[in-house]
Amino acid sequence: MDKRKSLPLQYLSYQCVIITSCLGFIFSSLDAQVNTFDGKSFKPYKSAYFKPKRGLQYNLYLSTLLTVDPLGIGGKSTYALGVGSRINIWESKVSGHNLQGLKITGFYTGFGYDLYPQQSDDVYASLWLRLKTFMPITGKIDVVYSYGNELKGLSSRYCVGFEIKNIAVLLTGSIHNFTSPVFGDHPHLNSPYSNVGSIMLIVPVYKHFPVMK
Repeated sequence: MDKRKSLPLQYLSYQCVIITSCLGFIFSSLDAQVNTFDGKSFKPYKSAYFKPKRGLQYNLYLSTLLTVDPLGIGGKSTYALGVGSRINIWESKVSGHNLQGLKITGFYTGFGYDLYPQQSDDVYASLWLRLKTFMPITGKIDVVYSYGNELKGLSSRYCVGFEIKNIAVLLTGSIHNFTSPVFGDHPHLNSPYSNVGSIMLIVPVYKHFPVMK
């Protein structure tokens, strides 16, 4: 047999042996990651399996608002329909049934939009606080930007209320800066509607909480 023809065949056989050995080593390493006991397969413990998936936690909500005049300043009631989002900053992982006394259960931020069909509209940013007593209590502070009728202005809104099955009922009071060097006259300055106080209903419609993996 010609040696020149046998050399490539020997070289090819050596390559096959090397490749087969490498594949056998890889598969044996993978098999070593799975242990079999009593006919069941188990993987070695890794702490990463029990760590929560990181991600932004938030919910989206719809809201309705009815203005009232608790101080008797004057003005007709009006209403607003809104949408918004509440974003988790920190939330307690302890079960609500295990909480006793007055406990803080979460801090949140958020933003929203209120549409007033009868007057200027509002865009606001919020800072939320949730407490647990014998029932969940919710409070938030809003910085409100109002615009309409070619006017715009800022006000602050303070809200406190309670939750029933994640639906929040809030009583609110607003403080207006009716004139400012930056924005000029506030849209509510000459409004026939009362904007000092209101009753707000917030209904969550979607929650995004990353699951444990």
